[in-house]
Amino acid sequence: MEQNCDLKERLKRREEEVLGDLMQDLKYEKNRRNELEAQREEAKQKYGVLKKEHDSLIAIKERKEAEEQTLRKKLKEAETTTKDLMEKVTQLQLEKMKRMGSLGAI
Repeated sequence: MEQNCDLKERLKRREEEVLGDLMQDLKYEKNRRNELEAQREEAKQKYGVLKKEHDSLIAIKERKEAEEQTLRKKLKEAETTTKDLMEKVTQLQLEKMKRMGSLGAI
């Protein structure tokens, strides 16, 4: 009977040790979960910031491309205008030379 009481006592101590170990493990896991949740939240915030920056860069790139296209169009128009004006100048010079030649003949 005494042996039975000793076994019960040892079993009770062992159960308390195991329960204590389990409580420590539980506490550790709760702390770890909290750390992971904090890291996840931080990562989520960083993602939000990076997404905004990415979206801003895309918008800037699109505006830049649109501006470049507008400037290319204006440059082409300016080149056409310059070409037209050069042709008119050449034409006027030829007409002037013709007139000068016909005046010289008089």
